[in-house]
Amino acid sequence: MKKILLLVVILFLAVDIYSKNEVSKFDSDTTYIINSIVSKDIWRNSTFQYSYKYNSQFRIVSELIEVLSDTGWVNSRRESFTYNADGDTTSFLNEGWSNNNWHNIQRRTFEYDSNGNRISHLHEMWYTDHWQIVQRDTYSYDLNNNRILTVIEIFNDNKLGNARRISNTYNSNENLISTLIEYWDVNWINSSKNSYSYDSNGNMVTNLLERWREGKWTNYSEYYYTYDSNKNIITKSLRLWRNNNWEFIEKDSSNYNLNGKIIQNLTHMAYDSNYENLRRNTYTYNQNGNLILNFCDIGNDSYWDNCEREISTYDSKDKLTTKLFEVWNGSEWEQKDSDLSFPDSFGNYYYLNGSEVNIYYNSVTDVETPGFTVSDFYLSQNYPNPFNPSTVIKYGLPEQSNVKIEIFNMLGQSVGVLVNQDKSAGYYETTWNAKDLPSGIYLISIKANGLSSKSNFTQVKKALLLK
Repeated sequence: MKKILLLVVILFLAVDIYSKNEVSKFDSDTTYIINSIVSKDIWRNSTFQYSYKYNSQFRIVSELIEVLSDTGWVNSRRESFTYNADGDTTSFLNEGWSNNNWHNIQRRTFEYDSNGNRISHLHEMWYTDHWQIVQRDTYSYDLNNNRILTVIEIFNDNKLGNARRISNTYNSNENLISTLIEYWDVNWINSSKNSYSYDSNGNMVTNLLERWREGKWTNYSEYYYTYDSNKNIITKSLRLWRNNNWEFIEKDSSNYNLNGKIIQNLTHMAYDSNYENLRRNTYTYNQNGNLILNFCDIGNDSYWDNCEREISTYDSKDKLTTKLFEVWNGSEWEQKDSDLSFPDSFGNYYYLNGSEVNIYYNSVTDVETPGFTVSDFYLSQNYPNPFNPSTVIKYGLPEQSNVKIEIFNMLGQSVGVLVNQDKSAGYYETTWNAKDLPSGIYLISIKANGLSSKSNFTQVKKALLLK
């Protein structure tokens, strides 16, 4: 039983600032949302359809998974999500279909503090007629909103009990400098420790892993990183502690194009004090910068042989339409299941398993589109987040309003205003380019005053700039 619970635990863990690049999604462009995704699953010899519903902030509120049968699409599973006013996920419910009814499988609930930090994560499974707690994670933060402690409890002997805890420390620049993992056995006992160091630009240059053995810390592995002038990783080296000596095992080298996108990653393995080529990934982009091919081959200095490839296609509006994963069987390419994932522009992430996915969209072309009427003021989480150096901020207005979107640092100082004008009702987005600002946490503030209702709306989101 303890082994099973430990496995559960492991799985559970497992633009200038003044830019005016803003567009009303109903004035000059069309907003597209993913309506459904069809995935081909070779291992299960099945085809699955994922259908989505969204709230007014375009966050997923339900995902319906159906499997194709001889008579058409049949219910298989569904997932439901709820959010708080800040757009943070507060609950997740997973259900399965059997005997023409939906049945509970598992659920997760989340709580947050006043700064928007997640402070608890409760995982429950459904047993016959009741919910049973499986695990609870609780989180603590310092004054800079850095997570400093995670305590993991698992349900055993009819109660929650300590299982693991993770402690983080940071330097004055808010860089993570150590992570300590302990497990519970009457008392907290050391398990492993990571120590990190950084260069003057805030780039991580070493990651040392030690394990607790016979009452002392013992070296286990260490990563070394080097960077180019744009802070892209150009080498990553791994060495292991063997026979009381460090032994280099592996080294990755990466190249980037002028737009900062990776175009090649080469993995070398150490043999007799020399590095030999092992694996090479080559990335190809279309003229709009979308990744269309991730090609992998394996070999050494004398030859390279095909290994696997992931192919993506886009339509004329740069919307991702297909993903295909194939492996080389020695004579030809054949499809194989893989974990395929991708984000949308609203902060949703789609995770699927299969060999081929086809993505279908609906357009939202005006404020009164059924199901997508702007009924409330809102500010979405910026995307991407973390970001470098640009990120997109989306917001909605249910009526004509005077809007101000301003950026603050953690000292409460304004570092720029993105929007400050009257706006009609609708969905909007603006791009913030923070290329001249240092890495750190920033606050995105919106203040909107409805001109007809005289209502006042304020909201703040945290954004993490990582250079």
